[in-house]
Amino acid sequence: MRRPPGDLVAAGVSASIIAGLWVAIKAGWLIRLDTEVLLEAAALIPPAIASTITRVGDTIVRLAVAAVVAAALLVAGHWRKSLFLILAVAGGAVFNEGLKLLVGRARPDLLPSVEQIHGTSFPSGHAAGAAVLFGSLALLAPFRFRVTALIVAVFAAVLVGASRIALGVHWPSDVMAGFSSAVIWIIIASRCVPMARGTR
Repeated sequence: MRRPPGDLVAAGVSASIIAGLWVAIKAGWLIRLDTEVLLEAAALIPPAIASTITRVGDTIVRLAVAAVVAAALLVAGHWRKSLFLILAVAGGAVFNEGLKLLVGRARPDLLPSVEQIHGTSFPSGHAAGAAVLFGSLALLAPFRFRVTALIVAVFAAVLVGASRIALGVHWPSDVMAGFSSAVIWIIIASRCVPMARGTR
């Protein structure tokens, strides 16, 4: 029996994580754990540092970085890579918003608000967006640097996700779902634009 490709397995696991979290949230199983982790993160990370880190995940910042890199790739003749990056970052934002509307989870209100926040909470848009951007850039790195690039991408995305928890604008489970949705969308984008078939 032929095994499914690794990326489809990863997408399936990520979808299962999102579904499992959704069920647990609806059942109220995560309230205590989410609350404890949020308060611990808030105590560990000063608001000023968290606010600075979280800016990396802002939509305008992600889109600006993606646009500059995509333009550079296009000028260099790598139109497949450019298209992949645009589809990953822009499409990932739309995909995440769709999940937010579907779930409709309220944001936490355990801490004083340090920024203007709108919309629902699950999954975290900043966590998902940062993971999509950094993950996509890592996949575009030369093969010999790709493992290092992926490690840096994971570290950067985790920092953004942790900042959202520390600021009290997302539950930890929102961040986990954001990372999972990012994995799904990167896989979708890479399958829509199969860069392996050509460098251009």
